[in-house]
Amino acid sequence: MDQFLALASHCRNNQTDWKKDEWKKREDKGKSMEQISEPVPPALRLFLQEVAEQIRVGSPSTKIPSDDLLQCDVAYGGLLDQGGTRYGFAYFHSADRRPSWYLMLESDQIQKIADGIATELLLWKCDLKRCPTRSTMPDFQCSYCEFWENASVSRPKTEEEGACNEFDDWLALFTRVNPWATGVDAYNAYRNTPGLEERLGEYPAYAIHRGRLA
Repeated sequence: MDQFLALASHCRNNQTDWKKDEWKKREDKGKSMEQISEPVPPALRLFLQEVAEQIRVGSPSTKIPSDDLLQCDVAYGGLLDQGGTRYGFAYFHSADRRPSWYLMLESDQIQKIADGIATELLLWKCDLKRCPTRSTMPDFQCSYCEFWENASVSRPKTEEEGACNEFDDWLALFTRVNPWATGVDAYNAYRNTPGLEERLGEYPAYAIHRGRLA
C-alpha cells in the first residue's frame, strides 16, 4: 500500500502510541510543527469535483478501500476503510510529479471544496523553511525532511540553486558545496530538491555513474 495511506491506517489504529513516538523523535531533533491555511489549488479542486461526483453516483471506485482508484494527473488516492466516509489523497503540488501534499478528507469536506464553499485547507508543516510537505495530519513523516536530516551531503542555498539555468550549473554548485560527494549522492540530492526537475530536467544517466565529483 502507498506510504501515505499505510501511515493513515497506522495513525487510526495506533493513534496514541504513534503520536507520542513521532513527536518524541521530532522534539529530539529540535523540530516543531505549525498549522497554516493554504488556498485550495485550482487543479486540486477540479480533481475533488470529479471525486465528489463519483461519490454522489455511488461509483465502485469510491466504495472500495484503495490507494489509487481515484486519480488524475495531479493527484491519486481512495477510500481508507470499507464502509467509511474518509478518503486519503496524495497531491502533486509542483510539476516534479512527486506528491508533497497528503490529505485525509471526509466526504462532506470533499463536497464543500468541490462546491467552492471551502476555499482553504488547514494543513500542518514543519519548521524547516524549505520543506514543501503539507498534511492534514500533524504526525505525518515527510520524505523531504527524512532525506535531508539523514543525508551525508548539504543542500546548496536557495538563491544559488535559483541562479542555475541548466543541470551542469547545478552539478557544479553541488560539487562546490560537497566536494567529497559522488554521482549517486548528487542524484539523490537532486531528486530530493523540490523544483529542480521541473526547471532543469531529469537527472542525466551519465552523471549517476560518476565517482567522486571533485
